[in-house]
Amino acid sequence: GTASDFHTDSVYRALISEFPGVTVDAIWFEHDAPRGPGTANAFVLFDFAAPVAQYLEDINTYITDDGNHGHGDDLQVFQMPEQTVSLVVTVWHKKGLGCDAVTTLQANVRDFVNAAFRENSEFSPTLTLPFSRFSFSNLDRELHNQFTGIHSVDYSLDDIVTELWIPRLTSLIVNIQETE
Repeated sequence: GTASDFHTDSVYRALISEFPGVTVDAIWFEHDAPRGPGTANAFVLFDFAAPVAQYLEDINTYITDDGNHGHGDDLQVFQMPEQTVSLVVTVWHKKGLGCDAVTTLQANVRDFVNAAFRENSEFSPTLTLPFSRFSFSNLDRELHNQFTGIHSVDYSLDDIVTELWIPRLTSLIVNIQETE
């Protein structure tokens, strides 16, 4: 884009990030959007608990109807597009863990992986992002650092390389096995 695109993006980024649960680094722009030259779209990656439909309505009203846009600007704000994935995580736990510890470990691993895919905020792993590579080897390291009972972890997917979208889990299965 041009310098004016950058300036406009920074102004719109500031306006959009005034809404609770929207941070400046969770907004991406697409210029010359499908509505033609001079139009732009902003895609927002909302916090997991945000009331997305209400926020989108409020943000678009704020920018378009309340006059918070530049002369001749046509900016529309959307939720970050999603692509769904199914994931199976197999965890081998260390020998000697009791039944309760194994059940807790399985639940914690499920919550941790879900947190990485922005489904909860129970833990703070590295999160999925647009225009990036979600690294399962990094997730593996984070799981090992978080839970001492883990011996090894396998994933049914390779790293996820995103563009202007975010991966969302349609299903997550956490299998748990004792190390041999």
